[in-house]
Amino acid sequence: MSLAIHTNSMALTALRSLKSAGTTKASAMFRLSSGFRINSGADDAAGLAISEKMRGQIRGLAKASENAQNSISLLKVADGAISGIGDIVHRVRELTLQAANDTNEQSDRDLLKLEVDQLMQEIDATTKNSEFNNRKLLDGSVDASPLWIQIGPNARQNMLLTIGAMDSSSLFGANGLDFSSAEAVSKSLTTIDHGLTRVTNVRSKLGAYQNRLEYSIESLDKSADNLTLSESKIRDSDMAKEMMRFAFLKRVQKPVLLFT
Repeated sequence: MSLAIHTNSMALTALRSLKSAGTTKASAMFRLSSGFRINSGADDAAGLAISEKMRGQIRGLAKASENAQNSISLLKVADGAISGIGDIVHRVRELTLQAANDTNEQSDRDLLKLEVDQLMQEIDATTKNSEFNNRKLLDGSVDASPLWIQIGPNARQNMLLTIGAMDSSSLFGANGLDFSSAEAVSKSLTTIDHGLTRVTNVRSKLGAYQNRLEYSIESLDKSADNLTLSESKIRDSDMAKEMMRFAFLKRVQKPVLLFT
């Protein structure tokens, strides 16, 4: 057994242990206060990289869900306007049926046509004024340039929305409805029925879009929840474990202080 005069090896060992315990205790305290097991790359470089990727996906899923919700709002605005147009078309059909009866004189048909013309103008006004965030919805522009809906957290995870033009010329043709005779009016009923079919088809398509987006929102929210739980297991502190470490090191350090 050797005895060193100038170097107290036992004291150095105790000091090294004290520093190590202090560092570990500080780390445990930091993890307890922050709530995270990984607070820097030094804690777990690989875990930090994985966690940050997961966080990007989680935030992307949340934003995609918000995009889908905003798109549903747009579809509801469009559907509400088209529903109003459908009501007008039904009224036009009633007036046309009335005008098709030869108990009316031509002057009577002219008066009925006057109301029909006003209803046509209302259809055009509704088409012109229906918009969402300054984007026209029913003038045919959404058909020419479909709406790009980002419904996923990554590139190319999207869907396209199209909405046909709903103005009077699109529904009833450029020449409109002919009220010049009972026979001509009767033929106009076929044109009106085509217009009603167009209204119904567009509303059905919008409903299909909305249903898809609602399912997409549900899927996105579930994915975000599951990914959040996975990210938590990687990054969050195990509070019970850190408390045990902190309490143990606090007890261990007390006798070491006797060397000072």
